[in-house]
Amino acid sequence: MTETEKIELSELFKALAHPVRLGVMELLGQGAKNSHELYEALGCSQSVMSQQLKILKTNKLVTCQMKGTSKYCSVGSSYLQLLIECAQETLHENKRPTH
Repeated sequence: MTETEKIELSELFKALAHPVRLGVMELLGQGAKNSHELYEALGCSQSVMSQQLKILKTNKLVTCQMKGTSKYCSVGSSYLQLLIECAQETLHENKRPTH
């Protein structure tokens, strides 16, 4: 891995490193959602959701487009969902008792 790739990858992980942003990624893994659905499901305010979506969009982790008066968001790459699933499995594995 090049130094540039290490820096870029660390930025990607930083962009994911927030409970609301991880929740957004989890929900979008099930399909596109509008911002209202996201903040309602995650129990945060519209302004918090807007801030978190901006970070995810800036880092190209999600894409958003307007449909009428609603902003619909989707996962930016299918590999992101796999990354999150692998991280979840690692978390669960680390919680399992060792013999």
